[in-house]
Order: sequence, then structure tokens, then C-alpha cells
Amino acid sequence: RVSLTAWIVLAITLTAGIWIWRVNVEQHAQTRQVSFNVEREQLRSAVSNRLSQYVDHLHATRSFFLGSNEVDRYEWHAFIDGLIADNRFADIRTVAYAPRLSSEQLTPFTAYRRETDSPDYRTYDHASGSVHAPVAFAGGASNGNSLVGFDLMAHPEMAAALESARSGNGLEVTRQLTGIPGH
Repeated sequence: RVSLTAWIVLAITLTAGIWIWRVNVEQHAQTRQVSFNVEREQLRSAVSNRLSQYVDHLHATRSFFLGSNEVDRYEWHAFIDGLIADNRFADIRTVAYAPRLSSEQLTPFTAYRRETDSPDYRTYDHASGSVHAPVAFAGGASNGNSLVGFDLMAHPEMAAALESARSGNGLEVTRQLTGIPGH
């Protein structure tokens, strides 16, 4: 027969064990939450810093065009090669310049590109609307030559991103796009 004292000791021991276990589980959960919050903040900071670098890249590109009366493909390639040479932008495969043109401006633009520095320049995959964005120059890690002449407005998601960036005067981020030559 078990004495009353044994039952009391068992009850106290079980209660204390359960309480210690719960405290331990709560502390572990709190530690995991703190660790998660630190990692989340580090990731947010890394993404923010990377996007800031991209914005700096875009501002440098804009300044490059503003600082010159005219940019040819050789200057473009030298600029882009210099900009991405230090691998700060290792995940950028291609940087392209595509002016926004009306349908009426497309033929004179193509003729001008052929006369100035690209005798074989042609535009292709034209957008069905009245606005076009044929790639004039492209360079970077993947060279981008297959992209030259491609009308970015012909790709619906790219066209939406271009128009959104233009109307908001900012940066647009898209998922990785398919159906773009060489990419």
C-alpha cells in the first residue's frame, strides 16, 4: 500500500517537472523567435542594400546619358563593362538601353542607328500598340547582342514594368522573364 506522503511527493514532482518543461519550451520558442527576427532583419537589410546598389546603377546610367550629346554602342559597352567589372552587380546579366518611341519614330530611329554605328541594326517583335521600346544597346555579362533591336513593349510583363517605372519615375522589379531573346 502506498502512503499519502508518496502520493504528495509524486504530485509535487510531476507538477514541478511539467512546469520546468513548459518554461523550457517557452524559452526555446522565444530564442527561436529572436533568432528568426535577427535573420529576418539581416535579410531585409541585405535586400534593401542590394536594391540601393541597383538604384545607384540606374542613376549612374542616367548620368552617363545626360553627360553626353550622343552615346554610341562602343561607349555603352565600355561604360557597362566598367560599371559591372568589380562584380558588385554579379546577378545582372544584361543592361540595355531602349528609347521610348512612337510608331512614327520607329523607322527614322532604325535608319539613324544604321547610319551612325550599327549598319546591321534592325528592330523585331514589334509591339502591337503605338508605343515601342527597341533595344539600342545591350551589354553585360551575357553580352546582350541577341537583345539588340528587340521591342521590349512586345513582351506584356516587360511593357507593364516599363510603363509603371516611367509613370512612377522609379525602379520596377519583375520575376525572371521568359521569352526575351538570349535570356
